[in-house]
Amino acid sequence: MHNDKILKTSIFFIVFFIFYLDVRAQNSSREIDSISQLLEKNYRNGDTNPGHTLKNATILYYLSREKKFYPGQINSIFEEVKLSQLNGDFDSALTKINEGIDLARSQNDYNMVCRILLLYQKVLLQLDHLSTAKHILERAESYNHLVKNKEDKLINGIYITLAKADLLTINESFDENRVKEVIKLKKQAYSECLKISDTHKFKKATVIYTLGSLADSLACFNKIDEAKSYLDIIDRFLISFPDDTFIIQNLITKGVVEKALGNYPTAIGYFSKAIADSEHDHNRSRQNELYSMLADTYDKMKDFEKATSYSKKYMRLVDSVDLVKKKSGDVNFINKINLKVSDNKETRNIGILNVAVGVGLVILAGLAIFFYRRKSKNKKNEDVAEYKVKDEIQDDIRPEKYEPEINMNENNSLNTKSENTKELILLAKEDINAFYIEFQKVYPHFYTSLKNKYPDLNISDINFCSLVKMNFGIKEISQYTNSTIRAAEARRYRINKKMELKNQNELYMVLSSFN
Repeated sequence: MHNDKILKTSIFFIVFFIFYLDVRAQNSSREIDSISQLLEKNYRNGDTNPGHTLKNATILYYLSREKKFYPGQINSIFEEVKLSQLNGDFDSALTKINEGIDLARSQNDYNMVCRILLLYQKVLLQLDHLSTAKHILERAESYNHLVKNKEDKLINGIYITLAKADLLTINESFDENRVKEVIKLKKQAYSECLKISDTHKFKKATVIYTLGSLADSLACFNKIDEAKSYLDIIDRFLISFPDDTFIIQNLITKGVVEKALGNYPTAIGYFSKAIADSEHDHNRSRQNELYSMLADTYDKMKDFEKATSYSKKYMRLVDSVDLVKKKSGDVNFINKINLKVSDNKETRNIGILNVAVGVGLVILAGLAIFFYRRKSKNKKNEDVAEYKVKDEIQDDIRPEKYEPEINMNENNSLNTKSENTKELILLAKEDINAFYIEFQKVYPHFYTSLKNKYPDLNISDINFCSLVKMNFGIKEISQYTNSTIRAAEARRYRINKKMELKNQNELYMVLSSFN
């Protein structure tokens, strides 16, 4: 009797425990479904508040990992990477990228591998790993070839095209042809956007992102009317899709347009609103860009007090961001990720095919060179005797070897010039206004000669030219002048147009000839 009672009690607890686990599992599944649906709904409606999204993505990650529910886990990792990248939390982004690549590859989910790599490429650019970023973009493209779903493949292709266009802008020789290529690629991406099904959850986000990127480039390249036409389209989209990130980008581009038109107070209004929204989202990289734009706009209005104030804010933020960069992005960890995404048996077949084609071309080129050399060798032998006779004749009339006389005055002049150059380089790094003053002492006729020959150049253009003459790169110029790389590139492009030059090399050659 006693044993029967123990048995019944045991059975009761076992049944209760199984029931408890089943209820808990059902609740967990319902919660996963609920959060997943909420995130998807936000994507469709543009209600992607960064704080709420991160909170929901984190909950989804842990619930999905516990249940080994792959879709929830990989989607939450993707969201966390995206938000970390936007906020400049590079180490968190890299950790999640590494985990996401492992997880997606274990499921042969090439679509998510491609999308995570596209975010990784952005992180690498922020950390100034340009060559690695180019390589990762190529890897993303290779993985996208393996994606089976046509719409996913199409969307990935759009982001790859935009990334290629943006990489073209990070180049020293930025000329009219490159501008046309950038705009062509971005318009091509927009055309591809129109092929996405209206029911796809990424449709609106992809279209707005592409339009924003296109309008931004057009504004920077001073193609104002075109930029404004695309901004009008974005405004209509943002009514039904009020995404915070897109709204901020739209405000920045509008500010750039108004600044180009000389409507400085309106431009300041757009930039100030964008800063307020960026501070709310703790987006330091955006704030950094905007402080530089505000400083430049107030400078054009001759409000030097506010220009100096925002310039100081920009420099403080630059120092802060640079410090984060120095502490972030462990090179060994980055190399580990790079090695991982390069070692893929599926994409290796594509690589083998490319190598085979390359080897074939090399063999053909080798054969062509061989026959060409063989043909030219006979002609060379025929000419040797003639050259030999001529050389003997020249030996008879050749003067004695000339030893140049050393001129001490010229030597001193060269040494002085070298010292002046060193001082100018140091000044540019420390105080750009002092650099402009000293530059005119070292090159007293540079400003007037350049203005006389190219009257369309204004004082800001000529100041920029003085830095180019010192052989500073675009990144150095942007740093010394408290401007963004994009703004410096845009100014160089406008100067080339005013001087009717083709590229950066030609600009440097022309400036070298002055004074």
